[in-house]
Amino acid sequence: MKTFALLGLLASSVATAAATNASYADHYADVHFSNALGEVRPAPPPAAIIDYARGPQDTAPITADFYNELEYYMNFSQVAACVGYAGIKKPFNCKVEGCKILQGHVELVSMLSPPELQQFNVSGYIALDHLKKNIVLVTRGTLDIRDILTDVNILYRKMSPVDFAPNLQSENLKCDGCKIHDGFLHSYLTTKEFVDPIVAQLKSQHPEYGMVVTGHSLGGATALLFGLDYKINGYDPLVITSGQPYVGNQAFADYHDTVWFGKPNPDTVTVGGDRKFYRLTHLHDIVPRVPYWGGYMQVSGEIFIDYHKTHPPVDKVLACAGQLNNHCTHGSPWWTLFNLLDHFWYIEPFVPCF
Repeated sequence: MKTFALLGLLASSVATAAATNASYADHYADVHFSNALGEVRPAPPPAAIIDYARGPQDTAPITADFYNELEYYMNFSQVAACVGYAGIKKPFNCKVEGCKILQGHVELVSMLSPPELQQFNVSGYIALDHLKKNIVLVTRGTLDIRDILTDVNILYRKMSPVDFAPNLQSENLKCDGCKIHDGFLHSYLTTKEFVDPIVAQLKSQHPEYGMVVTGHSLGGATALLFGLDYKINGYDPLVITSGQPYVGNQAFADYHDTVWFGKPNPDTVTVGGDRKFYRLTHLHDIVPRVPYWGGYMQVSGEIFIDYHKTHPPVDKVLACAGQLNNHCTHGSPWWTLFNLLDHFWYIEPFVPCF
């Protein structure tokens, strides 16, 4: 069965993109949705999902200092668009604005683009941030409309037990009943084989450096799993995902919350301090709301951008409590969630690297 309604919504979102940003519309003008008609399977109707008006409850404004930190790390995610396209050249050169901001104190170590990950649209890179003294792992996911059509298909993959990834549990804290999206789990495990030796070597060479993991879209799901791995295994990373879909079931979401915040479905309206996990969402981005079927649940730690453009005012970025906060992205009506630009605008614009 072909999802003509979904493709129609995607098509209408392209029209919105054309009205909002002509350069993006020009770039995507040659995309033919008919090419994907046989690949996209229907989602269960979202009629059972209740939409709520947003309000001040269970949210809090972030600080200007924290906003600046988010903006800084979104530059790393912007640069990830260059992996597999024009490329990033050492020491840290590419064709997007993020490279200009970071070059001079950020050193490219390795690009991640193993062939095994092509079906999951995940790539990325590892860098050294000599200014903030961090090892930075960046995973890139969705980049354009064709990726999104592929993502819709990927989201239908089954969940697998967390036992397939022993590094995601510890002797003192077991993830009983946990299941993770099969594709995201495969992406993490495949990338891990390449990443772990490099990270271990960098930690040996720079023992005083911290660890940062960031990723966008499907890369955000991979970043979440890497962050959980590194947290459990002693690296104490800072993890920032953007446009990240649901990764596992309720048991996994509760386990993830417990590892990072001490309990399931916590109050996460405080930023900074000892807190090290943040999940960025954007006003009309549908990806952080899927897959809503099949027993999936979102993790806590949301930072909500309530602004339909890049570089939002600080007072339009909110810290949100809980896994599904009706006053943040979970409260955006479904019919508003198909603007593709909001999926590519996370403080900085994630633009193609041509």
